[in-house]
Amino acid sequence: PTDPLVFLNTKTRQVETQRADGTGKKSLTEDGGQYYNPLLSPDQTMFIIQEGSNMFLMRLKTKEKQDIGTGIASCWSPNSKNLYFFLNLV
Repeated sequence: PTDPLVFLNTKTRQVETQRADGTGKKSLTEDGGQYYNPLLSPDQTMFIIQEGSNMFLMRLKTKEKQDIGTGIASCWSPNSKNLYFFLNLV
């Protein structure tokens, strides 16, 4: 199998995934959120998505969405165990 891509569909404003060869396309979000900046983890099991000023962790297989605070995600550690981000504490 080819590696998955996670991207924002600019027509539907939904976060989608598909394989690099264009197959296996599916929507990961189904609401009318204002999503942007999807950031896939190196182990390809989860991603961070921005919705407004909030960051959410989403798992690719289950679509489970967890609020992790207000801020901007920057990058994942190589082992996918840590996320580096700027957090707004105000």
